[in-house]
Amino acid sequence: MKNKIFRLFFILSLCFWDASSAYARQHAPEVPTPLRVAVINGQAPHIYLENNEIRGEEGLSLHSALVKSHFAPDYEYFPSIRAIERLRKGQVDAAVNIQEDSLPFAYRSTFSYVFENCAVTKGSKKIHLANAKDFAGLRVVAFKNAKVSLGQKVSSQIVSTANSYQEIQEVEARIRLLKAERTDVMLTERSVFLYHLEKLGLGAPANFNMHCFFQPNRYFLFFGSEALRDQFDNFYKK
Repeated sequence: MKNKIFRLFFILSLCFWDASSAYARQHAPEVPTPLRVAVINGQAPHIYLENNEIRGEEGLSLHSALVKSHFAPDYEYFPSIRAIERLRKGQVDAAVNIQEDSLPFAYRSTFSYVFENCAVTKGSKKIHLANAKDFAGLRVVAFKNAKVSLGQKVSSQIVSTANSYQEIQEVEARIRLLKAERTDVMLTERSVFLYHLEKLGLGAPANFNMHCFFQPNRYFLFFGSEALRDQFDNFYKK
């Protein structure tokens, strides 16, 4: 009798162990997929890197979406040309901060955000800007590759009629030029300007006029692989 009870207990233990193991396997967390992400010309407060960790409102949103999609992202800064080339060669798996028509070979995800480009002038100057023709005779300092972001037609009108035109990557350097009245117009993204103006403590936003008539730029997260893009989109849409 004792042997029968022991055998019954042993069989029940095996069944319980099998069921527990199956449940554990079914509910075990997936091993995240490593993902090399190129961050192109990141800008605070949108997407930027700090000690190789992604920061900014859209940056944190992107990171959360990637982790939710079972990725283990690793971020690195690259200029746009290098990032596009590395994505094409498979040296990175994804790239963010890219406009839609820049990567015909890659796979665009559903993650995107908008840059609102503006022309900024000092309020005391009483400069009115409603279109590209109004830049005639003015000194203009723009961000790097502004001619591409603003479009060929608009940028060519500004460059051809302005008194002077130059492109400077550093936002704070452009703000200082505007504050010192060494330029009449600063081209920048709205949130980027407000963020760095507060950081520098060079005056209240009310002391400046923002002329935001440019067509907004939408930036995307692209993947080099359709399978990786689909993995992201399937979770991001939920």
